[in-house]
Amino acid sequence: MSKKFKILFITHDTTRSGAPLLLYNFIKWLKELNYVEPFILIGRSDELDSQFAELGKVFYPFTLKNSIGKNLLYKCYVRLHNSAFGKILYDYFLKSRIKSLKIDLIYSNTICNGNLMDFFNFLKINQICHVHEGIIGIEINGRENFELVKKNASSYIACSKFVKSNLVDNLNINRGKVNLIYSSINVSNYTSLIGKDRSLKQHQFVIGGSGGISFGKGTDLIVPLMINILKTRNNIKFVWVGGKKSSKEFIALQNEIGKNGLSNYIEIISSVENPIYYYQNFDLFVLLSREDSFPLVCLENALIGNSVLCFEGGGGTPELLEDCKDNIISFLDIEKMAYRIIQLLDNPKHNEEIGVNLKEKVLKNYTSNICFPMMLDVIKSNLK
Repeated sequence: MSKKFKILFITHDTTRSGAPLLLYNFIKWLKELNYVEPFILIGRSDELDSQFAELGKVFYPFTLKNSIGKNLLYKCYVRLHNSAFGKILYDYFLKSRIKSLKIDLIYSNTICNGNLMDFFNFLKINQICHVHEGIIGIEINGRENFELVKKNASSYIACSKFVKSNLVDNLNINRGKVNLIYSSINVSNYTSLIGKDRSLKQHQFVIGGSGGISFGKGTDLIVPLMINILKTRNNIKFVWVGGKKSSKEFIALQNEIGKNGLSNYIEIISSVENPIYYYQNFDLFVLLSREDSFPLVCLENALIGNSVLCFEGGGGTPELLEDCKDNIISFLDIEKMAYRIIQLLDNPKHNEEIGVNLKEKVLKNYTSNICFPMMLDVIKSNLK
């Protein structure tokens, strides 16, 4: 192909979490096809900045933390003492730089980027919004943000039926503009990492969870869940992977675990580069989220043969578990969740069968080889 299309990808942050990782892998795949010349605007700097910088030219909006040491505009910022005029000047230069690149398309990852999408509407080009949020996620980011998304998006990608239904039925987005393309994983990324080592388990049944430490992720439910399970079983452990040790949420959770005498039964591990090493020692994975549209962590656990549990009405994961409805628990019903876990603990063969079936389903439906070409088709249809 003679022409490489110039696409500006917007990521709201670069945490080692589902949406940024999916975008990173997608841009990498597009580069390998030699189809695009990517440019990346990072809304908030974090763990994956350097990886994104390896894929294309990186830009940042106007903040001290992101701008420091990055470019000449920082000097303007300092000299103007973070003044309103300093921001105007920075934004002017950023717009001028982006305009000079002759961008063909904007691809905004997540619903959070309404202000940035509106910032670039002067380019008069199509903008795709890849939506990873449901009702709660959109409300948290504010209706004003969503109205800016709606004003500027020419097309949407919804990462699950749950997300598409919310966009169409609750937010009045034209159904024809919304493309259902499930979140997916690149299987080759895990090939060298997968190899279960049961010796790490010390003969315990291990329940796994993962994500940031937050109310939305349901980390406040870990202690009551374990209290319910330990009423009848004790050869069991809960391991949560994710969160920052320095955060107040992490410290508060550790304190609650200690006060309830559960330090021997619950282990909280901070964010790690390869959480799959821990997932391999899970006997099952529980998604405690109050809302999670179609989290990659469930696909990762299914890929290595772990059964998955989730709450009904808490997002798109029930779509993954539609052939195993017993693992879909009434919303926030901790007692039923505990009961189901004990059932699977007592019937390891059935638990393993669920994991095997989920792995097969992921390989047939939710890999990047299947979903990335569909995402590329949306890009092609939006290129002028």
